[in-house]
Amino acid sequence: MRIAIPTEGNTKEAPVSPHFGRCDYYCIYDSEELSFRFIENPYVKENAAGNKAAKLLLEQCVDFVIASDIGNKAQKTLHSYKIRTYSSKSDKPLIDQVYSFLEKDLTVLEQGTKESKHNHTHHEH
Repeated sequence: MRIAIPTEGNTKEAPVSPHFGRCDYYCIYDSEELSFRFIENPYVKENAAGNKAAKLLLEQCVDFVIASDIGNKAQKTLHSYKIRTYSSKSDKPLIDQVYSFLEKDLTVLEQGTKESKHNHTHHEH
């Protein structure tokens, strides 16, 4: 099983990023290999970053995401990929989030935690 966590750094002690699609890194914990791997987020400054990040995590064979905030569109995309999302525990570094998940101490997110920042009439020029 693989768990992805958006982070602000590339160490196990890094804080969870408050921005799913605009985090600096994703930590991917592999429970079979007992390994932590970090991938840089290539979409941090792009439009629809959350949806693109969801596809990136699908390509990394992620089963679960632990996040503090996730947009509704990104949540729906993750759900369509059969990636389940869980709410992170505030203030805990990512390694503690993984332990909380493994101990079944995190809450399932059934929907996104925030609306898109952009309204539907906004167009790039």
